[in-house]
Formats: sequence, C-alpha cells, structure tokens
Amino acid sequence: MKFSKKITAFFISIALLFFVFIPNANAATFVQSEVSDLSTTVSLTGVGAGNLIVMWIKWEGATTGGVTVSDGTSSLSMGTLVEHSNNDLQGQFAYLLSANSGNKTYTVTFPSGSAYQRIRIAEYSYSGTISLDVQNTGSGTGVTPTSGDITTTGTDEIVLGGYGEYTGTTPSAPLINGVAATFITGGTNAKMWYRLPTSTFSNGNASLTINISSNWIANVIAFKVTPSSASKSKTTILGSKVFINGAKVYSN
Repeated sequence: MKFSKKITAFFISIALLFFVFIPNANAATFVQSEVSDLSTTVSLTGVGAGNLIVMWIKWEGATTGGVTVSDGTSSLSMGTLVEHSNNDLQGQFAYLLSANSGNKTYTVTFPSGSAYQRIRIAEYSYSGTISLDVQNTGSGTGVTPTSGDITTTGTDEIVLGGYGEYTGTTPSAPLINGVAATFITGGTNAKMWYRLPTSTFSNGNASLTINISSNWIANVIAFKVTPSSASKSKTTILGSKVFINGAKVYSN
C-alpha cells in the first residue's frame, strides 16, 4: 500500500511539473504581423493588452533624422537609427513593451523629404516581464546584409532582424545568430525576421542573403523575457506527500 501511494504521488508530481513548467518553456509566442508599403500607417486587429509590438521602418531620401511612431495613445520607443554612407537609405526599429489592446493603427511620422517608406510590424505575447536587451546596426554593399554583433543576456528572448535596400532584390535565408529564422512576409525593399531563442548567445547577428549586390542597411534588436515564478517551481516528494515551492499540494 505504501509503495502504491508513492507511485501515485510520483505521477501526480510529474503531472504538476508539466502543468507548471511546460507553458513557460518558451516564454514568448508570435501572435500576428502586417506589412505596409508606401504608406505612413499600418494596422493590427485584436492586439492583446501588454503584448510586445515591434516595427521595422525603412525609408529613402531624407539625409538626417529618425522617425516617430504612435498608436494614438502611446508613443513607441525608438531603436538605433542606421544610415547608409550614401546618405540615401535609412532604417530604424520601433517598439512598445506593453501594447494597448484592441484594433490599433500605428502612424509613422517620417523625416521631411523621405520617400519609398516601408513598415513591417509584429506582435508577440509573453509570460513574465519583458525589457529591451541589446541592439546593433550594420550597413554595406553586397549580397549578405548583416547587422552588427550582439551578446544576449536572457535565456528567453525575442530577437528580430531588419533589412532595407532599393534595388529590388529577392531576400532569402534569414538568420539570427547563424540559425534559421522566420520572415515577416510580404512587401518589397525591406524585410523583418525573428527567432525566439531559449538560451543566450554571444557575438551573434541578424543576416540574410540577396540575389543582387546592393547597398543595404541591417539592424538587430533583442528583448529579454523574464519568465514568471511559475516556471521556476520546485517539486519535492516526501513519502506520500508532494510539495511545490514548499507548499503541500498532495497527501495520502
């Protein structure tokens, strides 16, 4: 009988581990995305309160100054501006760590004189808390647009790459830290892609391949998700008793 009780307690503890820990094994989830070309706005439907919103914005023509973004209620934070040395190609990430809920239209104010605007936007849900981790930029000419390197500090991250050009290339093989990533699809002359790493990495970047040599800009930005305490739960079996974080949840 005692052996049977221990077996019962064991299987209950395993079930509780799956219930408590597995939902946070990957603390972030892609929700939705949209693209907008030659426009100053982009919209998302049914945005979740508190989710992460990230935009990649590319434009041409303006030689100085970045962009500003608002959802009508909150202003988005702006990432590092990248400008090509030809002074005719610019790009920048924008983000909102805690999204306002509902059907939202995001309006971008571009620098005076800009043209060929491109907007890419994505929404991510997450469990726990989120903060900006690191970011870096790159620019050059060729067929392998690559951002500067970053070293992440979180074991759960949302890492995005952004790329812009004006030649009409066909991008492929998006990578984050050398690992295959997922494109935010649609649009021309600009791409955004992402990965959801569950471990830190050092001196990694965002890159892709294009079929025509071109002037390009590339950015990478990483957000650190700190999982809720539930993902750090500890299960202990003492005889026929099961404890989670010191609290008894089963006894027989």
